[in-house]
Amino acid sequence: MFKEINSKIIQEIPMARHMGYSISELNVKLAKTFLPLAPNVNHLGTGFGGSLYAFGALTCYSVVLCNLSTLGIENPYVVIADGHIDYLKAARGDMSSSVEVPDQEHVEFLEAFQAKGVAKLKLEAKIISAGHVCAKFKGNYVVKRTRR
Repeated sequence: MFKEINSKIIQEIPMARHMGYSISELNVKLAKTFLPLAPNVNHLGTGFGGSLYAFGALTCYSVVLCNLSTLGIENPYVVIADGHIDYLKAARGDMSSSVEVPDQEHVEFLEAFQAKGVAKLKLEAKIISAGHVCAKFKGNYVVKRTRR
């Protein structure tokens, strides 16, 4: 399933393709993704802050899409209502990111979505480069059954 979701993201969000974003593992409670440094480098030779933010947001978005896909929702309305990143260390090499959906958050998300056709999901992605957590992204996603 992750190949289909990766393709969907690359097609619908051109920036993801230009960044070199890819999904390496995905299920309803976990996403692991990859981002090469080269197309996301800044003037100091480290990861550009905007790329790290987008990387965290896309990692979280991947797990949201996976959940909706397993529910049979093919054209959902998904937006990030709020996002924040903490930059902890410079990204000095290729990056990986992961997000785990806490059990309680997952249950509440599914129950709300199935009952009302709309739900919110709070997620946190860790971005790792050269063996260190270089950033933590937190996002609040809002999901509706169909696009407007």
